[in-house]
Amino acid sequence: MYIGGADNLIFNQLVSVNEITFYPILIFAIFMTLSVLHLLLFLYYRSTRSNLYFSIFCLGLALAFYAFYLAKNSNNVVIGNCCCLAALIIPSIIC
Repeated sequence: MYIGGADNLIFNQLVSVNEITFYPILIFAIFMTLSVLHLLLFLYYRSTRSNLYFSIFCLGLALAFYAFYLAKNSNNVVIGNCCCLAALIIPSIIC
């Protein structure tokens, strides 16, 4: 009976971990960049408050995705549970 090569199993696990790590961090970076950009736009032209509100909104979404990333990749149960809760609460507070 042949189960399969260990090399293929290790490679598939590594690819899976890389995908789980890459996408939340990419989305975090995008929303963090948008947040900083709109905060700078607000600081440049303060009469338009929508830039400030959108900056806060993007910051909240960035923190939610970062909490999701920490929850998925943390080996500590307490940190994982707190981050799962934070990933659910942060968007509801912002909206």
